[in-house]
Amino acid sequence: MATWPPTLAELRAERKLADGREDERLTRCLEAAIEWVADPVEGARADLAASFAALTAPASVKLGTLRFAARLHDRLRSPDGTVMFDEGLLGRVAGGDPDIDRLLGVGRFGRSVFA
Repeated sequence: MATWPPTLAELRAERKLADGREDERLTRCLEAAIEWVADPVEGARADLAASFAALTAPASVKLGTLRFAARLHDRLRSPDGTVMFDEGLLGRVAGGDPDIDRLLGVGRFGRSVFA
């Protein structure tokens, strides 16, 4: 188990940013990621709700949250969903990340639900 929620310092370390120039944007992205992951209806598996209340979470969820916040931060640089490469070529940014889904146990990696 890991401490919850992730901190700005942990996100900065994940992004390998030494200074605080991006802190305001990183904070907004981290807060959004934490809110999404902690909400059992929108994000995280419902069985994690008790862990979040105890201020702990599985290490995979903490890492997934940090990676999701980093992805949100990266998307601020590409609002149209494209990224420019050195040779002047445009590339499309994928709509989702299966590694983040796997870490958080959502999407196709979520648990089956029967009605």
